[in-house]
Amino acid sequence: MDDESNVRIRRFGEAAAADGVRALIERIESVLPVQRAALSDEPADRVISFVGIPLLLNDFLLTRLVEFVVHSDDLAVSVGIRTPLSHHGSSNPYSICCPAWPSPATGNPPS
Repeated sequence: MDDESNVRIRRFGEAAAADGVRALIERIESVLPVQRAALSDEPADRVISFVGIPLLLNDFLLTRLVEFVVHSDDLAVSVGIRTPLSHHGSSNPYSICCPAWPSPATGNPPS
């Protein structure tokens, strides 16, 4: 908990949320169209470096979505509410987060 990387992550989160929930939501909603457009222009075989490890961009994005699912579940459990993604009726995080994306394992959309 007190490792420098954990402290840095907490500080970043606290700074991002400092202006309140409404401001954070507005900021996220304002950048989503920009991010969607930028990502749709990226080649499928683009390789990026993440913590010094080369990854395909789609694989990197999948890791971020899995992190989101896991931490959403952790947060929900810690405050005693239903996991937000449980409303989707699936226990497969990949099918919840990216239903239209080809599966990295099969190349097919998840069922």
